[in-house]
Amino acid sequence: MVGAIHCVFIEEDRRRFANLQGRLDRESTNAKIRRYPILGTFVHGMTDVRKLAGNPFDSNAPTFAFLDPFGPEGLPFALVRELLALPGCEVLVNVDSDGIGRIYRAGGWANHRVLLNEAFGDSSWERELEGVAQLPVAIMKIVNLYKRKLRTLVPYAYTFEMRGRGGAFDYHLAFASQHHLGLEKMKEVMKQIDQTGAYCFSDANVNQHILFREDDLPTYADQTARHFAGQRVSWKETNDYALNETIFTNARKVLAFLEKVGRIDVTAPNYPQRKRFTFPDESHPGMYIHFTA
Repeated sequence: MVGAIHCVFIEEDRRRFANLQGRLDRESTNAKIRRYPILGTFVHGMTDVRKLAGNPFDSNAPTFAFLDPFGPEGLPFALVRELLALPGCEVLVNVDSDGIGRIYRAGGWANHRVLLNEAFGDSSWERELEGVAQLPVAIMKIVNLYKRKLRTLVPYAYTFEMRGRGGAFDYHLAFASQHHLGLEKMKEVMKQIDQTGAYCFSDANVNQHILFREDDLPTYADQTARHFAGQRVSWKETNDYALNETIFTNARKVLAFLEKVGRIDVTAPNYPQRKRFTFPDESHPGMYIHFTA
C-alpha cells in the first residue's frame, strides 16, 4: 500500500510479547499502519520479516530500526550491516558496552571470542582491547570501536553515553544514518530530552563532558584543530567532522572560535563579502579552511 507505515516488533520473551500484543490490541486500527508482532529472537525475527508478503525491507522506503537487546548477546553486527545497506535506513542501537566489557574480562569462561566476534562482525576487538585491564577503559574503547564500525557502513554515526540523575553510567546509544540530516535531527531530539533533566547525555568520545553544553566549545575546537593540523580542507569536511565527533550539529561555532584565536585561515573566493567568523552552509562550495600546523 502506497504511504503505508510498517511497524515490526520483535520480542523473544513470551511474557513481554503477551504484554506487547495486549497493548497493540488496545490501539485503534488504521488501514495505513501495518503491525507485525513477532515472537522470537532478533535473528529469527528478521528471518520471519523477510518472508512477509509485504516485506518492508524489499523497498527503498525510509526505515528506522531501534535495536534494543537485553544484554550484549543476540545482536549480530552482520544484521546491523544488512539494515544499513538499505538506502533509506537509520539505526539506533542500545550498545551494552558494560556487558561486552564484562564478557571480555571473563575470557574463555564466557565464550568471549564467539560472542565478541558476533557483536563486532570480526575480530577487531582483540587489538582494540589488548592489554586493557580496567572495565571503564574497556567500555570507552568498546563504544568507540562500535562507532568506527558503523562509520565503515554509513557516513554519519554518533554515540551517546546515557547517565542517570546521580551521574552514574547507564548505557550507550549508537545512531547511524546515510544522511547528515538524520544525525542532525537525532542530536536535536537528544538535546530536547536532556533539558527535561531525566538524563544527561555525555559525549562518549570525550569522557566527563556533558553533551550539549556550550562551554565545551574550546575543548571541541582544540580537538578539531589538532585533527586537521596542517591541512587545507573543505567546509563539508569540517562540517562532517563536527557532526560525527563533537556535540554540535555543524562546524560554525567551532570554526568561528578557531578563526578568532588565529588557528585557521579561511579562503572563500566565491564570497568576497564574507564577514570574518561567519560560514555559509555546504550548499555554497568554494570555501576552504587552512589549519595551522
